[in-house]
Amino acid sequence: MFASLRARLLFSYIMVMGVTLCIVSTALLFILLSSPLPTRQMYERLESIGRAALPSLRGNPSNSDARLKAIAESTSARILLASQDHRVFFDSDGAIQPGRTLDVRSTQPEANGIIRGTYRVGQDQVWLFVALKLPNARNDADRLIIAAPRPPGPLLSFFGENMLRPLLQAAVIGLILAIILAFLISSSVAGPLKRTAVAARAIADGDYSKKSPLEGPVEVRELGRAFNEMAQKVQRSQQTQRDFLANVSHELKTPLTSIQGYAQAILDGAAAQPGPAARVIYDEAARMHRLVEDLLDLARIESGQSPFQREHIRLAQLLQSVMENLALRASKQGVTLLHSLTSVPPITGDNDRLAQVLTNLIDNAITHTPSGGQVRVSAAHIDSGVQVIVSDTGKGIPPEELSRIFERFYQVDKSRMRSDKRGTGLGLTISKEIIEAHGGKIYAERGKEGGTTFNIWLPLPRASDETVPRVKN
Repeated sequence: MFASLRARLLFSYIMVMGVTLCIVSTALLFILLSSPLPTRQMYERLESIGRAALPSLRGNPSNSDARLKAIAESTSARILLASQDHRVFFDSDGAIQPGRTLDVRSTQPEANGIIRGTYRVGQDQVWLFVALKLPNARNDADRLIIAAPRPPGPLLSFFGENMLRPLLQAAVIGLILAIILAFLISSSVAGPLKRTAVAARAIADGDYSKKSPLEGPVEVRELGRAFNEMAQKVQRSQQTQRDFLANVSHELKTPLTSIQGYAQAILDGAAAQPGPAARVIYDEAARMHRLVEDLLDLARIESGQSPFQREHIRLAQLLQSVMENLALRASKQGVTLLHSLTSVPPITGDNDRLAQVLTNLIDNAITHTPSGGQVRVSAAHIDSGVQVIVSDTGKGIPPEELSRIFERFYQVDKSRMRSDKRGTGLGLTISKEIIEAHGGKIYAERGKEGGTTFNIWLPLPRASDETVPRVKN
C-alpha cells in the first residue's frame, strides 16, 4: 500500500498534521480547564449579586426571607444566611436545614469584608460562594452567602462551540495542503529518480548517451551527478577493455604471423638456410613471452597479488645505479646523460620495483632522443615528498596525447611499428601502477625546450614506516 514514494509522503504528512492537531487540541483543552478565568468571573458575579442583595436586608426583617428567595430566583443563585463558623440559618433552596454547618473546603483571605471559597454538598457537587458581612446581624446569622455550582459544562461547551469547528476546518485545510505538498515534493524527488532508473537500464543495454538529470533536491542532484560520473567511468572502462583486446590481438598477430610464415618456409624447404628463419622465430617467440609476462605482471599489480617490499631507499644512489647501467646504451646512441641529484631524504618502498620504473623512463628517453641530444635526470625534496624528473630533447609527445600515454598498448604514432622491438607497450602502464601503489603520482608534460618530461612524486616515510629496517651506510 505504501510502496511508492508519493504514498509514503502523503501518509507521513497526514500523520504529522493529525498528531499536530491532537496536540494543539489537547493543549487548548487543558488550558481552558485549568484557567482561573471562569472561576474568577463566577466569583465576581456572586459578589455583585451579594452587594445588590444587602440593601434588601436593612428593612423589616420579618419578610427578609421572602426577599432573599425572590433575589435567588431572579439571579439563579443560592442565597444563605450563616454564622461566622458557617452554621446555616437560612437556605433559599430549602435543602440545608437550619443549624447545619456547611462543609467548607477552602477559603481565600478576606478582602474588603468579603470571603471567597468553596463548599461541597454530598460527595460530588462543589459550590463556589462569596460571603459578605451583614450590616444588621440577625442573632448569630452575620454572613450573607451567595453560592453557585461549579459545573465543568460551560468550559466544554465553550470549547465545542468556539474551538472545535475552527480546528476541524484547520484539519481539512491541512489535509489538502498535505496532499499538495506530498505531490510536489514526491514529484521533485521521484521524477529525477525515475529518469535515473531509465538511464540505468539504457546503460545496462549499452546505450551510454543517457544521463541522469541534475534536478530536484540537493541529495537527488548529488545522486545524479555520481551516477553520471559512474556511467562515464563504466563507458571508459568498457572502451579501455575493447581497446585492450584489440591491442593484444594486434600485438600477438604480428609475431604469430612471422612465426607461422617462417615455420611454413622451413617445412616447405623454401628457406635455403634455416638458421635466419629459426632466429626470427626465436625472437618473435621471445617477444610474445615478454608480452605475456608484462600482462601477467600488470594483472598481479592491479589485483594486489604482487607483494611490494617495504624498505628504506636512498633514491639518489638508486638513480645513480640506474644511470650507470644505461650509460653504455646512451653512449652508443650518441645521447648525453646528465643528472642533478641533490641531497634528498630516504623514502620507503620496493627498491626493485622503483628501479624498474626509473629504468623504463630513462630507457624510453634515450630511445626517443636523437643522436647529439640530452637526457636529464634530477631529484629534489618537494611538498613532503621526493620529486624525480626525467626529461629529454627528442621530438616530444603531442599535448593531446599526454593524458593517454599510460594506457595499455597506446601508441602515439599509430602509422608505424615501434622502433624498439624489445618493447611491449605496457611499460608506462606498469610504471604508473607501481608509483600509485607507493602512494605517489606520475604524469608527463611537454618540455620547456621540446621533448617530453616525466614527473614522479613519492611521499616521505610515514610514522608506521619507522619499524622498517633501514639501509646500511
